[in-house]
Amino acid sequence: MRVESRERSNPKGAQALKNELRMKGVKRELVDELVTDEQDEERALRAGRKKAAQLARQSEMDFKTFRARLGPFLQRRGFSYQVTTHAVHALWKEVYEEEPED
Repeated sequence: MRVESRERSNPKGAQALKNELRMKGVKRELVDELVTDEQDEERALRAGRKKAAQLARQSEMDFKTFRARLGPFLQRRGFSYQVTTHAVHALWKEVYEEEPED
């Protein structure tokens, strides 16, 4: 129930979720069964949508600035570099409806 609640209200990466649950006293075996890395990209997209919308409202937002602000936000939420990079590109496409120019 805690995992589902966290995913709806404040999505975090699998590693951050696992650490949080272990700190709450949940056994490692149960944590590993409940939380998998397979859904990290979906979680990262959910976590980043609101922030991406805020960034899109700023004038003259280019991809470099978008990535510099959204990437660290997602990494602080416990997402890996690879997942963060993919999510930033996907959210740029979603918000601006164009391919990012690196």
